[in-house]
This record gives sequence, structure tokens and C-alpha cells, in this order.
Amino acid sequence: MSYRPRRPRDSQLSKVYKAECAHSLWFDEALFDSVGDVQIWVDSICRSRWFKNRFRRYAIDSKSIMKYGRSADGIKVLDGRGRRRACGLTRGFIKLPVWTRSDLHILHEIAHVVTSSRVAAHGREFCANYLSLVRQFMGKEEANELKACFKKHRVKYTRPKRI
Repeated sequence: MSYRPRRPRDSQLSKVYKAECAHSLWFDEALFDSVGDVQIWVDSICRSRWFKNRFRRYAIDSKSIMKYGRSADGIKVLDGRGRRRACGLTRGFIKLPVWTRSDLHILHEIAHVVTSSRVAAHGREFCANYLSLVRQFMGKEEANELKACFKKHRVKYTRPKRI
């Protein structure tokens, strides 16, 4: 039996959820009608140069797609059937029930996928990744609003200061 270190305590979980609930777009209706539509958008994110430069492990290489069909890399979108909430796994999957198929929810789950499994699930690294994904794929205004919500609810989203 192999030893697997435990993930650190997720002390920011409730703060992050409260901050997201304060964002004007959090309760928007689902923008995507099907899992296939979400997969197309997620694949376009994974193909972007910006994403490739930051999260190489989950980036989709266009050469391998042309050669082998769908790349083994990338993030696979599942329908989330039987789930109450969405989830993102560092193994490269996101599961989305129908009501969570909006931009902000999807980017939240992508941030879970690209954030190391050795850090807190809603810790500083996750929040920094989440903010940068929102800025890049939703726009500066939405990212600034999310950042303001993080500040209001005391969510840490930057690297700790060194002494």
C-alpha cells in the first residue's frame, strides 16, 4: 500500500463560496445547453496559447488532435448526472450538473483541475488560478468584480509575503 500525503485543510472554502455568491454573474442561467457545447468551449480554452503557457499538463496540442482524433490531454467534461454540485478533479475531469453550466462555474472547476492536489482545494493557488482564468476568458471587469468579492470576504488569492 502506497502512502499518499493528505491535502491541507481547506480553510477558505466557505469564504470562496460566499465571495462567489456576491458576484453578479454567479446566479446567471446556464449558458450552455449540452455537455458537448461546454466541451467545445473548454477545448478552446485548453488550445489557447495563454493556457498552454501556464498549464501545459492540460493543454491540447493541435498536432496530436489531427493525428489521433481527440488528444489524451485536455479537460474532459462529464454531465454530472446524480450530483448536486459541480466538481473538478486534478485527473482532468469536470462534472457539471445542468444548473452549473455557466462561464463562472465552469472556470471555477477548471481552476480545480489545474491547481495542484498538494495544496488546499480553495487556497491561495486555486484562487489565483481562478482569477487569472476569469480575467482571460470572461474579461477584466468580471475579474475585477470577483477580486473585489474576494477582498470583501477576506479570501486570500496572492502568494504569501516572504519575511
